[in-house]
This record gives sequence, structure tokens and C-alpha cells, in this order.
Amino acid sequence: AEFEVPDVERHWEQIACGSCRRTRRMMLEAKVYPAGAPRWGLDEAGGAAAMPEPTFSELAMNDVVVKDGPPFRMIEIELAIEPDVYRSSAATMGSDGIIVATPSGSTAYNLSAGGPIVSPGLDALSVAALAPHSIAFRPIVFSASCDVWLTLNRANAGTSLVLDGQESGALGEGQQVHIRKHERMLELIHNPSLNYWRLVSRKMHWAARPGRCAAGCLTPARGAGRSCGPGAAYSEV
Repeated sequence: AEFEVPDVERHWEQIACGSCRRTRRMMLEAKVYPAGAPRWGLDEAGGAAAMPEPTFSELAMNDVVVKDGPPFRMIEIELAIEPDVYRSSAATMGSDGIIVATPSGSTAYNLSAGGPIVSPGLDALSVAALAPHSIAFRPIVFSASCDVWLTLNRANAGTSLVLDGQESGALGEGQQVHIRKHERMLELIHNPSLNYWRLVSRKMHWAARPGRCAAGCLTPARGAGRSCGPGAAYSEV
């Protein structure tokens, strides 16, 4: 979050009069269809099929995640991007799950899973697998106009769908998750004192020289992050 209570107090006049910079961020719509529903929402001729009512439908700002869950055996997910255009899936993978993220969510779970940082202003989505069985599957970025379908070929008893870090429901074998850009956007007010890339740089310790604390531990360089203990002194390496 860009604002803490002192920031709101300091910039209240700018916030109230609407002079703070505003941006619009995309949201994702996720729908879960039961096993047996037409594959990718298409009929045999490749046209739009009549789909049953989704068992779940919700919006997310950051990410839609399929997680393996107990007993934590590898699950198998078939990933299809724009299947209405290509009539085929992109890949079928064994993994601990998969993340579909917006640019806003690219610095969250996506980043910890090895996904890319995507500029918030880009109209794009990213996909990253969680501990894929094959290291050849790398994170990808593509246009947000593309629909994404995730089909559960193999699931665990506890496999679940998680939106923005909140567990949203169980998933079973044969179910399909349809993810697409929602038609409505979320408007954000930005802190005048912050620079997005400077904030990312500080949190990621970009170009920070390592140092050693008094105990000999490697730490971020002075001013780049926390030391290993209160008041610990350290020197640059």
C-alpha cells in the first residue's frame, strides 16, 4: 500500500481536492465450471457453446491461483491461452499449482514464484507455475485480451482456488477455471511522495552493495534494508 496514516494526514488536502495522480488498474474475473462442461466453452464446430452456470464466480485485483492442497501431491493442469483462436492448449504440466497475475499482482505471489515484474500500466497478464515438474516451463507474459482456461486433469482432495490470497473454494478433477480481464477497472489514488520504481527498487534492494554486520552476517548495504539485529553495525564488503 502506498499510504499509511501519516501519509494520509500529510496529503489530505491533495486527496480531498482530487489533485493526486490517479491510475486505472485491471481486475480479473474467475469462473469455475463443473466437470463435463464444454471444453474451453466451445462446441464441436469451434463456436461458443452453451455453458452451465459456474459453480463459482468472483473478481480479483492481483492474482488467481490454483493450489495443490493436502495431501500435497503434484497436480496436473492443462493451460490454454486463447483456445477459441488456436483450438488447442498451450501446455499440460505437473506442478504444485499455477498463478495468473495482473500487473498489479506481479510483485506479489507471482514474483516469489519466479515470475516477472510487469509495469502496472501494461495491459498484460502473466502466468507462472508453482514448482513445475519440468524446469523448461518458464513464466510468460501476454496480452490481457487473451482468455485463459485451466483444466484440472489431476487434483488432490485439498486442491483449491485462491483469489488475492483468500481461499475461495475447492477444485476437483475435470473442473475448468476460466480467467479473463474484467470489463471494469479499479481506480487508485497515488501517494505524491512515492515513485513506484523507486519503491520497487528499495524493496528489492536493486544495485545494493552487500555488507556484513558486527556478527559477520551478510546484509543489504547501509540504508537498503534492515540489519540482522536492533542497532547492529555493519560495514560494506
